[in-house]
Amino acid sequence: QEIKFTGAAKAINIYLNSPFLNNRDPGYEKGEEEFLKEWALMPGRLQAHLDSLPLPADFKKSERKRLYYVACHSLLDYPLLHARLLRLKSYSPGERYYRKVSELLQEDPSAHEFWEYRQFFRNGIQLLGEKKKTETGKPLDKLKCELDYICNHIKDEELASYLVDESMSGYIRYFGTEGMEAFLPLYREKVKDEKQKAAFFRSYEQYTRLEKGRKAPHFSLLDKDGNRKNLSDWLGNYVYIDVWATWCGPCVREMPAFERLKEDFGDEIGIIAVNCGDDADTVKDFVDENGYTFPVALDENYEVAMLYPSNSIPYTVVLDANGKITHVSTGAYDADTMYDRYKEALGL
Repeated sequence: QEIKFTGAAKAINIYLNSPFLNNRDPGYEKGEEEFLKEWALMPGRLQAHLDSLPLPADFKKSERKRLYYVACHSLLDYPLLHARLLRLKSYSPGERYYRKVSELLQEDPSAHEFWEYRQFFRNGIQLLGEKKKTETGKPLDKLKCELDYICNHIKDEELASYLVDESMSGYIRYFGTEGMEAFLPLYREKVKDEKQKAAFFRSYEQYTRLEKGRKAPHFSLLDKDGNRKNLSDWLGNYVYIDVWATWCGPCVREMPAFERLKEDFGDEIGIIAVNCGDDADTVKDFVDENGYTFPVALDENYEVAMLYPSNSIPYTVVLDANGKITHVSTGAYDADTMYDRYKEALGL
C-alpha cells in the first residue's frame, strides 16, 4: 500500500522514504578492491541526489552530514552481505578494507546528534574488535579491543561515553558478566550520565546472578495443565532450564533435542521448558501437537525471563545437582546439533 504524506514536511518525508535511500548497494558481491572503488562513489551520489531535490536549505545542510554516515554504514555491511550473496560460510576482508574503516573513524562532535554518526563509530569499532576475536576466538578479547580503541583514539567525551556504554552493555546481554569486573572502573570513568550508570549496574547485577558457579535464582510457575512447578522440585539432579516461545523459530527447531534427552537420561536429569509470553492455550496446543512429554511452565508475565535475563531466545541454563549454574547459552541450531551440545553441557 502506497504511503501518502501531507503537511509542511511532505517533501522531506517523501525524500526520507524514497527507494533511492533505501536501496543502497555499492556492489556487495564484488571482490574487495572493486567494492571499495564503487563504495568511494557512494557519498557523492547521495549528495548529488539530495542537491537535485527542492528541499529546504536548512534541512539540506543537516542532511548532507547525515548522508555521509549513511554511506559509511554501507561500507561496514560489506563482510556480512558479501558472504551472504556468495553463499560463503564465512568471509574475512583484507587489510585494505580494515584500513579504510579506520581512516573513516574521524570524530566530528557537531554530528553527534545523528544516530548514523554514533552508530558508525559503534559498529566500526566493533568490526575492528571482531577481527581480534577471529584471531583469538574469545569474545572478551573483542571487547577489550573495542575499549582499548575508545581509550586510545576517541577524544570527544560525549562520544566516548556513548561507545563505552554501548560496548559493555551489549557484551553482558550476549555473554554475561564473567571477566567483566576488570572493566568496571573504566565504565565509571568514561560514562558521565548518572541515570545511564545506574541502569547499567542494575543490568550488570542481574546478569551476575547467572555466572557459572552461582546458585540459580529460584522460581515457581504453573505448567500448561495448571499445576504448580518449582525449580526446587528438580534439585538433586542436573537441571536443564530452557526459556522459549512458540513464535521463535530456533526454539521450535531444537525442541526434539529436549525430548531425546528425557528419553535417554530419564530421572538422571530434570528438564523444564519455560515459555515466555504465550497464553496457556497456545502452549498446550503446541506441546500436544508435537507430542512433547517434558514439563512446560508458563511465564506469561516474563517473571522468570527477568530472573534469567537474555538478549534473545532460546536461552539455556544448566544446573548441577546442587542448583549451581554450569552452562549458559543463547540461540540454537538443529535438534541433533543441540542434543550433542546439551548432552556435553550436562556432563553425562
